[in-house]
Amino acid sequence: MTPRTMRGPGLFISQFIGAQPPFDTLSGLAEWARGLGFKALQIPLSDPRLKDLAGLPEQDALARIESVMSTAGLVVSEIAAQRTGQLLAVHPAYDETMDVLAAPDPPHERRRPSRICGASSPMSLARQ
Repeated sequence: MTPRTMRGPGLFISQFIGAQPPFDTLSGLAEWARGLGFKALQIPLSDPRLKDLAGLPEQDALARIESVMSTAGLVVSEIAAQRTGQLLAVHPAYDETMDVLAAPDPPHERRRPSRICGASSPMSLARQ
């Protein structure tokens, strides 16, 4: 990605976190974003994919974030503290589409309400 395809002084980094450097640590992402000209980052607090924040108590994670951002010359625009993978209610018509937002763990039998009208899938509901 180049600065021509991404705009703004700030960036929500959650969408870029990955398994390979520089996308696996906050420090790597901060340096990458700074290199693209960003000035601020919105940081997910509870994302276990950030290796340098994973497993830290909240207070230690906040201190680490401040240190990394200061070193990179960036500021924090927001600490995104929402819990990832938490879906409370989804209309059955959007069930399969919204599955990508739900955490795959822990593995268990899916608990879904019984389908109305004998429909076996959200698409069959839409066709009725």
